[in-house]
Amino acid sequence: MVRKRVSRRAEERAARKPVRDRETLTALSRGSSDHRIHVPSAAAVETRARNSTCPHCEGTYRIEEHASQSSGLAIAVQADEVVKARALSSSETDPTRKEALEHVLHNSVTLLGRDIDDLISDLAPPELGSDMTKSPGRYQIIRDAMAPVLSLRGAKTADTALASAKTAIERVRWTLEHAPEIIKAQTKGQTLEDVKAEEKPGENTT
Repeated sequence: MVRKRVSRRAEERAARKPVRDRETLTALSRGSSDHRIHVPSAAAVETRARNSTCPHCEGTYRIEEHASQSSGLAIAVQADEVVKARALSSSETDPTRKEALEHVLHNSVTLLGRDIDDLISDLAPPELGSDMTKSPGRYQIIRDAMAPVLSLRGAKTADTALASAKTAIERVRWTLEHAPEIIKAQTKGQTLEDVKAEEKPGENTT
């Protein structure tokens, strides 16, 4: 009886090992919150998910919901990471630690630049056949309002990335605050200037 239990446990461990290996590979693969990837559009995320397999059963995934941080929130969160990394790096006196912190700062700046680039990509007019209802680029007024952001692609340094993030967050905030007016104006064939003309005295019209 004891031998059977030992043998069964050995078989269970042997069967479990490939699963553990697949779990480890999945955890280390890019595409998680700790190992982010850069994709040309949100649609690429669903394609990648459909082509992935479960590490436990090796079956395919069925997408029930695609939720993510808004572009503005992602930029704000990553900009905060850049500020913290730069502060730590500039105050560190130990050469070894400073080098490590500068590496963290470089990675944070890279991720912030990619978040800004993603926002710019989302502002492009959607292609025919795509889900246009989920694309801010389908609104000409939004594209015009976000025009100052379109030239900010490819930020490489902390200063340029943070400056770009500030502009992007300001423009995203403005479009969110005026979303009802933008939709109404769009349906009437109006322009960004018409939306600004409707702003109350004291509101930011930049």
